[in-house]
Amino acid sequence: MSQATSEELYIKTCPLCEAMCGLEVQVVDGAVRRIRPNRDDVWSKGYICPKGTALGHMHHDPDRLRGPMIRTGDTWREASWPEAFAECERLITQVVDTHGKEAFAAYIGNPTVHNYSLGRYVGAFTSMAGLGHTYSPGTVDQWPKNVSNVLLYGDTWRFCVPDLERTDHLLVLGANPQASQGSLMAVADALGHFDAIRERGGKVVVVDPRRTGTCDHADQWVPIKPGTDAALLLAMVNVLFEHGLVDLGSVTDLVDNVERVGELAVDFTPEAVADTCG
Repeated sequence: MSQATSEELYIKTCPLCEAMCGLEVQVVDGAVRRIRPNRDDVWSKGYICPKGTALGHMHHDPDRLRGPMIRTGDTWREASWPEAFAECERLITQVVDTHGKEAFAAYIGNPTVHNYSLGRYVGAFTSMAGLGHTYSPGTVDQWPKNVSNVLLYGDTWRFCVPDLERTDHLLVLGANPQASQGSLMAVADALGHFDAIRERGGKVVVVDPRRTGTCDHADQWVPIKPGTDAALLLAMVNVLFEHGLVDLGSVTDLVDNVERVGELAVDFTPEAVADTCG
């Protein structure tokens, strides 16, 4: 006689990024069998990126850590939480006694910011611990955007995102919506919007060292060398000023020192950055 199968369907929200896509998680006998987009989700409207569909595989990965590990020499062994905390205290005390608290920094993993509890408790912990330096995945892929927001708009989180439904020319740099569902744009079916721009006569250009899946939804792919985005952007600014194409329109009175931007880009002609960008 076959054993009874327990099957349940959970409606969840993916925590990996700002897109917050709706998920249907099928669980059979306590294990995730399948993750599909929730077509009734009012936010994501039935779209998820490849990472969302793989959450179950990551959860059940045999190499995933499921408890504390302590290193002894060149090997690792499982430990209880009290034992792990005691080892942390021993190691941290040694470093503080030798180098001071300034030798420490906190690293906050992804997706802490999209978890209600962690988003509050981690900040309180690092503050109470007196840790002066904090790093996260955003340190690599987002904080330059936060800095530019402060310099331009006076607010760390005042992001400008493209109005895709009214865009006629979209330039994509440092992003791969095919894998991220638009992330900070928080838009359902980002690639569908790219296709719509092209269908109504607009243009989509992707700048990326790799030919990602997003490039399949673009009119042009510009494969520059890794890390040369700034040089490319400065060359674009140079061309805009050189050919008198800078027109601020209705925001003219709200922007200061525009001429200074042109001065900073004067040496970055397309010819000057060609070898750098590739």
